[in-house]
Amino acid sequence: MSAALVAAAVLIAVDRRQDLISARRLVATARPERLAVAAFSEALSLACLASLQRRLLRLGGARLGLGLVGVMIVAANAVAGALPGGAAFAAAWQFGQMRRRRVPPGDGRGGRTPGG
Repeated sequence: MSAALVAAAVLIAVDRRQDLISARRLVATARPERLAVAAFSEALSLACLASLQRRLLRLGGARLGLGLVGVMIVAANAVAGALPGGAAFAAAWQFGQMRRRRVPPGDGRGGRTPGG
């Protein structure tokens, strides 16, 4: 299966090579301090989202660590941004992760609130 995923990634990269070349040029001309500020801001945003989701889950009776919630947020965000219709896949994956950890279904008070 991993060979198929690698082959698919290579085919997509070849198909989108002009986009990748353009993106590389843009990154190469960007100022490093602006890239650092953007990366820091994105990391802070994801940390805030993880903290918020953890608080909402606690209101619903779930006790998950901030690290675990943070990893789920980053993974769901990556899927949402990488796939067409990725937000739906990310939400379904995150709900599955919550179910695996026996998080009670939401009742309007914050349980099982997907983010990403």
